[in-house]
Amino acid sequence: MTNPTQIFESLRDTYLRYLDSPFDLRYPDLIAERRRLLDVDGRLYRNLLIEPVPSYETTELFQQAAQTLLSPSWPPALIADLIAFVSQGLFVPPRKLYLHQRRVFESAVVAREDVVVTTGTGSGNTECFLLPVVAELVRESSTWAQPGSRAPQWDW
Repeated sequence: MTNPTQIFESLRDTYLRYLDSPFDLRYPDLIAERRRLLDVDGRLYRNLLIEPVPSYETTELFQQAAQTLLSPSWPPALIADLIAFVSQGLFVPPRKLYLHQRRVFESAVVAREDVVVTTGTGSGNTECFLLPVVAELVRESSTWAQPGSRAPQWDW
């Protein structure tokens, strides 16, 4: 069942049946009246709203984009660290970058420009800000000193 209207109707009917079962009444007219009172937009549910959204244009895998965009300025080991980190869950292959995500990554990380992203929900706008933040953390962490041993009072 992939039809959104059928899914909505099935969920709505499931909730209404759920409310019928623990609150059973002896009189069918009362059951029907309760159903009529509850089965109204804005009571238990909101009517289905379908918003057609065009597909966003994809480019290449993040791993390829990082190699292409960062190789002129980042050492290969640092690019490999970034790819390994991002591949843990943010952009797991075969997930490809949307074109606007690639552009933001290039502008923010490579050109070091400030970027404003104005895309809709579900467009990958969270990744637009996460990728530059993660890239900067990976780049910065490469200069951090090795942590020393902890004092005994911190050994939990």
